[in-house]
Amino acid sequence: MAVTTVKVLTDVLKATKEEAGRLRADFAKSGTFVLDLIGGPGCGKTRLLEASLPLLTRRFRTAVLVGDVATARDAERLAGRGAESYQLVTEGACHLSPSLVRVGVSELVKTIGSLPELLIIENVGNLVCPASFDIGEDVKVAMSAVTEGPEKPEKYPALFRKSAAVILNKMDLAELLEFDREYYWRHVQRINGEALRFELSAKTAAGLDAWIEWIARQVEAKRGGGEITDEHR
Repeated sequence: MAVTTVKVLTDVLKATKEEAGRLRADFAKSGTFVLDLIGGPGCGKTRLLEASLPLLTRRFRTAVLVGDVATARDAERLAGRGAESYQLVTEGACHLSPSLVRVGVSELVKTIGSLPELLIIENVGNLVCPASFDIGEDVKVAMSAVTEGPEKPEKYPALFRKSAAVILNKMDLAELLEFDREYYWRHVQRINGEALRFELSAKTAAGLDAWIEWIARQVEAKRGGGEITDEHR
């Protein structure tokens, strides 16, 4: 029984990896830059997209896939922000899968006619599961908020290790909460010294410009057929 279980698991992981590879090939062919935004519930992922999309859609054809265990509330929140959005409901799974992303991509293409220049995927609110799954993205971005405490990089190193950038949100509350910035970033540095660091407030838009400009450089590099840049040190 144990041997059979291992084989089934191996087959599932192989199929998942293969589907992620096919997605990545499709995105490369269309020149679509794909960003997988990962953070826990309440860190402000959707709020960040609400603030970012009006700025990004002025410059690029942009679309969003929003993952959640249940409901379409996040996609509804993003309606009217300039980008087509589609809700992916996992019905209990703690992360998005490449096959579910494929469904969302197909729906987006039906609506907008082609793949966009920029595709942002807001993964299910979880700091563990989404970090372990390739969904065809160019980069993963880890997001947490000062309201969650400074221990997140230390407690969830896999996500921060795999992320090209780290966002620390709700900086407007940092002083009130006596947030230990030095502790937080010290552990990010230890885990992934190459990750770009953003301190911002999705609510006030403080620090948002640097985030937007970094995304813009990645989109332009992918669209031009070049490599994704590493200007994040």
